[in-house]
Amino acid sequence: GPRSAGACTVHGTLAVWASGHDVGGWRGDVWSLDLVNPSSAWNTLPSLLTPRVYHAMASVNAFLYVFSGYYNHAPITSVEVLDMSNPSAGWSSTSSALPKDRQRSTAVVANGMVYLVGGLSSLTGDRNNRYFFNDYVSAAATASISSWVAGTINYAPRKYNAGAFTWGGDYG
Repeated sequence: GPRSAGACTVHGTLAVWASGHDVGGWRGDVWSLDLVNPSSAWNTLPSLLTPRVYHAMASVNAFLYVFSGYYNHAPITSVEVLDMSNPSAGWSSTSSALPKDRQRSTAVVANGMVYLVGGLSSLTGDRNNRYFFNDYVSAAATASISSWVAGTINYAPRKYNAGAFTWGGDYG
């Protein structure tokens, strides 16, 4: 049914949607649609280990990644990976969680690296105690991300509409 706060990425010819929230609660299911044949049905992939909302997704080589987010009213830092050359093996956790939870960030892939840019952190789970990131973290895109490196961005983070973050616009 209708869903909000999930994430989507493109993997080869597939659009992949993961997790989110609907009237039934938190979801961890993952779906794919063949973009070459968009009239085909959505297919299920293995469910995430931890359902989540406000997470980011990326695809690098044979791997799908799901980063951080929020689950059961608490921030999470875990990173999960699915090897699309053998999706029936299911999702696994990478060896390195994010240094801080990073909700509503954007995942970008370049030169074998994955970058999580911007977003916010609710370190206590309290919606009124949020930290807006003015940085990024990056890692080599492997089956088990082993470490994250932080970098800075010389612009103030901005909130846009109901939760998307970018540079420029209104801060508040």
